[in-house]
Amino acid sequence: MIRKVVFILLLLLNFSCSNSTQKAENTVATEEATESELANDRHITSQTYVDAKKIKTTYTSLLQSMHSEIEEKLQASYEASVLITKHPEFKDAIVEQLAHSNKFATLLSDSIQSIKIKDIQYIDNLEVINDSIAVQKIRYAMIVNSVHSLKDSANLVMKQTIVEVENRKKVQTSFTFQIIKE
Repeated sequence: MIRKVVFILLLLLNFSCSNSTQKAENTVATEEATESELANDRHITSQTYVDAKKIKTTYTSLLQSMHSEIEEKLQASYEASVLITKHPEFKDAIVEQLAHSNKFATLLSDSIQSIKIKDIQYIDNLEVINDSIAVQKIRYAMIVNSVHSLKDSANLVMKQTIVEVENRKKVQTSFTFQIIKE
């Protein structure tokens, strides 16, 4: 019975990630329109020069438009961490999914049964590393076991790549969560 429940949870987690990807693709189309507006309706190429102010504006609007997707991915990452503590037999598969986010490299306490993420806030200024990577510090509240409220923070690393689909260039955005290094 427990194996069936775990299997169902894994399927839900998988579909949740798939839905997040579909929403991200919808946002990509919006982002493509924003990029073309910024580029005065020119086609996006890997050679296009975009100055730092336009890049920062693009990432700032991206943060606002993808807020719910960011919250969903953060929630799914914590749920996967909780699943590792409940069912260590799935540890390898889950760790592989969380490999790019060092925020979830440490195991949670066995007493944690559930975590709910809410109230994500963007703190400090957006740091643009280059034209395809930006880092934003976030702070959020966690409700642990439906009782305890904790505050935590992380670096949200956003990466944009230009992909060509059906002879059209689109901007694909992915994000990971990293530990804030002081």
